[in-house]
Amino acid sequence: MKNLKIARIKKGFTQEELGKMVNVQKSAVSKYERGEIQPSQEVLMAFSRILEVTTDYLLGISDDPHPMPNTNITPERAKELLRKPQNPDIVLISVQGSNGESETIEMPKKEFDDLLELKKVLHRQMLKHLED
Repeated sequence: MKNLKIARIKKGFTQEELGKMVNVQKSAVSKYERGEIQPSQEVLMAFSRILEVTTDYLLGISDDPHPMPNTNITPERAKELLRKPQNPDIVLISVQGSNGESETIEMPKKEFDDLLELKKVLHRQMLKHLED
């Protein structure tokens, strides 16, 4: 896993700490980083969530740890959004439905900030749960 070590170090985790979070030994993390063994899909997904990078990045398929999602905004919609006066109290979010279609929605900035805070709290709880 070409970029596991880079992502782990950027997050400030030791091999032992990261291993405990995904329930593997430090030696396994070391072997993953050196490419001697490959993690299971579950461990790979856990690394991706914890290190906040894509699995493609960890596997060396992509050099971009945070690629931009495909927003599928049509040129007409992009022009419309650019023509709108900017309101600092509103954020635009691209949402992809289960059918694969994307749409751009407006959301009050306060609600968006609350969602981000909730994500952080849930992430911390998940990490704490993994440590227990």
